[in-house]
Amino acid sequence: MSYVEHFPPHFYNRTVLFCLIAGATVIAIEPAIWLFQTWYQPGYEGTGVVAFGLTVGFFLWSCSSPVLRARTTPATWLLLLVSAILRLVSQLLDINVVGALLLCVDVYAIARIAGVDVRQRSLSPLWLAVLFAFSLPIEPMLQRVFGYGLQLVSAQVSCALLAPFFSDLACEGVRITLAGRDVLVDLPCSGSELLSLSALVLVGLFCAVRPDHRMVYKGLFLWLSLSLLGNGVRIAVLAVGIVYQQDIGLDVMAPLPHTLIGLVIVAGVSSILVAWVLTVSSKRELLPTKPSVGVSRFRYPRLLAISHPTLKVSFSIMFLVFALGIGTLKPQPVDSSPTLIPPSTPLVVANFAAVEHPLSSLEQTYFSQYGGGAKRVSYGPYGLLLVTTASPLRHLHDPTICLTSAGFDVRLLGTDHVMSSTIYAATRREDNSVFDVYVSYLADNGDTASSVAEVVWRWFQAPQTRWTMVQRIVPREDNLDELKTRAWMASMNRAYNLSQET
Repeated sequence: MSYVEHFPPHFYNRTVLFCLIAGATVIAIEPAIWLFQTWYQPGYEGTGVVAFGLTVGFFLWSCSSPVLRARTTPATWLLLLVSAILRLVSQLLDINVVGALLLCVDVYAIARIAGVDVRQRSLSPLWLAVLFAFSLPIEPMLQRVFGYGLQLVSAQVSCALLAPFFSDLACEGVRITLAGRDVLVDLPCSGSELLSLSALVLVGLFCAVRPDHRMVYKGLFLWLSLSLLGNGVRIAVLAVGIVYQQDIGLDVMAPLPHTLIGLVIVAGVSSILVAWVLTVSSKRELLPTKPSVGVSRFRYPRLLAISHPTLKVSFSIMFLVFALGIGTLKPQPVDSSPTLIPPSTPLVVANFAAVEHPLSSLEQTYFSQYGGGAKRVSYGPYGLLLVTTASPLRHLHDPTICLTSAGFDVRLLGTDHVMSSTIYAATRREDNSVFDVYVSYLADNGDTASSVAEVVWRWFQAPQTRWTMVQRIVPREDNLDELKTRAWMASMNRAYNLSQET
């Protein structure tokens, strides 16, 4: 009697099923928790919940229809291997986004097993997984990594649109000068929100129409072109509105008009994408079509087709052990920085002596684990925070993340190009006291930046550069001496070479 015959077949099936489900759960639970937290954490605002709801809605809509033909199951072992590799990379590099990507693999596998591509209301499993990917904080990541580049492109597009109508137009980088008025294309105007929202619409359409490769390429090109053009139109309208505010009698930068202009652009771009997809997909139905993206039969090496019961059990147990072991590995993040000492701070400013404050235990742990360095100093009622790093993607965050987590409500006020500073208003929830926060970024080669996106853009071009965030905090108090405030700010600007006044 062979070894296999000692146990009934259902023993092997149940063992394999238990190990695979347990291992997949262990691998996915931590990224899933991180993903759910991003939906309400400050700094990660985006379309995550909407994308998740659309994914679930599409899935249930398709599964409630009958199956029309035989299902094709995915290569389970291969998908599990991909998930395990992604989770391993995420753990070693300590980058949560990489781990969250494995959830997209899970969505694809579930969609294939459920047969959403062979039902009466069919969907593309591949594009359903891409739609779920928008549950990640796509917009904040896009803005953080490519935001400054998008600012430059948006400024150039808007200048090209304004040039035929205005002779007194000057464009330099992200600055537009029109009729003697200076208009700055700041980070929120980079177009990342329009890009992410219109992409969400396009991917949702692709889920339903199951496009072929040519349609995908054309659709992506149309999406990118329309989004960049639409954001350029938006900035051009805002620039004209700012310059001729007195003539039109409307403040285009007020919350309601500013939001309405953005919504009109988003609706216009999305409407064109919807019309194009519907037109192209209706024509495709009249012609013989090739297998569409995400619908064709999934082919995989014969080696992955494990059929022997003992091999199945052995592999599933090994997978469960590997999944449990991933969490015990010590992270070795590639984007850590060497331990650095922030620049020195002036001893006395505006008759206030510098008082250095220790970092919190959480901050000390963070900088000891990921390198860099920080210093917190106060000058009477004024505060100064310095953070120095060789890895700005890891260490540098704007006040909408840091101060919000510290108990403040933070609102962006604008950008001061003279001081290379972005200005925020921070209201402490405990006592409603308000502070003006000026944030600048200074490189060791003398370059300055006003946003993390600009820092990242310059850092990609010169990765060896070390950057320091210089954050000045000024309380709004009735009894605060305005002359001392100006003197303190001027001294800080001189100390760190932030002022560009000639």
